[in-house]
Amino acid sequence: MKTRSILTMLLGLASFALIANPNRPDFPERPQTPAERQIERQAERQLERAMRQLENLPERLPEPAATAIERASERLAERQLGSSEQRMLPAKSMNLAGQRTEITVEHGFQAIEREWVLLLTDSERALLEQQAAWLFDYLVAEQHLAALGNQMLTLQLPAELDSYQALTERLLAAKPKALDRNHIYRPQTSGQVQAISGPAVPDQAAIRQQPLCTQPVSLGLIDTAIQFEHPFWQQGVQFKSQSFVATDQVQPLAHGTAVASRLVQQFNPALTVHHAAVFYQDEQQRQGTSLQALLQALDWLAQHHVQVINMSLTGPDNQTLRRAIEQLWQGSTYLVAAVGNAGPHAGPLYPAAYPEVLAVTAVDPRLQPYRWAVQGEHLAFAAHGDRVLVADSNGAYREDSGTSLAAPVAAAWLACALAEQPDYQAALATLKQIAVKQNNAAKDAVFGYGILPGRLLVSETGLQ
Repeated sequence: MKTRSILTMLLGLASFALIANPNRPDFPERPQTPAERQIERQAERQLERAMRQLENLPERLPEPAATAIERASERLAERQLGSSEQRMLPAKSMNLAGQRTEITVEHGFQAIEREWVLLLTDSERALLEQQAAWLFDYLVAEQHLAALGNQMLTLQLPAELDSYQALTERLLAAKPKALDRNHIYRPQTSGQVQAISGPAVPDQAAIRQQPLCTQPVSLGLIDTAIQFEHPFWQQGVQFKSQSFVATDQVQPLAHGTAVASRLVQQFNPALTVHHAAVFYQDEQQRQGTSLQALLQALDWLAQHHVQVINMSLTGPDNQTLRRAIEQLWQGSTYLVAAVGNAGPHAGPLYPAAYPEVLAVTAVDPRLQPYRWAVQGEHLAFAAHGDRVLVADSNGAYREDSGTSLAAPVAAAWLACALAEQPDYQAALATLKQIAVKQNNAAKDAVFGYGILPGRLLVSETGLQ
């Protein structure tokens, strides 16, 4: 929104809020009616919200407009301080398009400092505004996610409310189920080139010579940006890409390029990849994406009617993310995710551990479990991901490892199965039949239902 439009809205709201006040100096004093109090509170909240948005604008306000807004704010503040119902003033908002501070929160995960994200429908919002109107004083951004059928609200809470316990105690029964921290999620490869020691001929039981399917397929990919100039893409894959990273942040290329090459390896040219770039890289070379960006990416992919989405990333359990995934599942959009590289004794990581998500682990060329892969009963399938050749962002190729590189194989299989039979359970049954069993168990915590065979890049020019 342009500065002129913001100014017009702000001045209009300020005038409306002041007119709604029955105790203006030029009005005789009289008690407020309930309707007047409600109008007044709504006007104040809208003005405060608009003023916080104004702080993010790059242009300076004209002096007369700035003075008018300042005077209106002072008068509103005076009325609030004189009110019998005290409300906590919102903390100064940050520019959501810029760098924000990552902090370590519960269970050792990271999140954006003091930011919380809320998903709710129009009716849920209306109810929450009645039950806990004060919460909207901390609203710094909102967006309608059409495919998810929800509004996404980003809140910046003061320090005294920046915990699950404090929010629960303040909100009580009014606490929304889909309110959680703006957590950070990380990509899942080793990030290091590994040399194979000794002979390591891939076990042919999990190698497929032909593409997984030949009919046209569309897939979703949420990852880092991709090096689209790589010669590997000359085989004809079509990318439709959208970035959800702020323009002032560095976007890494290596992980997304590697994962995309594993995905493309499984097909003939009849493949369209809807690619959402969500990862940034900070000054310490750490790569991450926020919950907020993930929700935007998921909604964008669902709007493009992508039926299968690959997410080679992990992070904490998050009730806001869980709600989004449940909404996608109900709309027949299915997620495939890497289980993570935290080690076999680590707890489950998300989104792979959600029951609606197909969790995938990695095996090495001899079909042995990748040593850093998370294990657990939530695991669905395994695929080659340890010491595999992938496209590098510098235009060459490299050998890399991680559960991130196994997940695309399962995503490809699921997309192919759904292209032939749209029913998810039938498609899942097909994958179970294809999977190579490593023991007599129907399903275990190491390989899931078995290893899905995939195509491997064995040289810079050839697929095995």
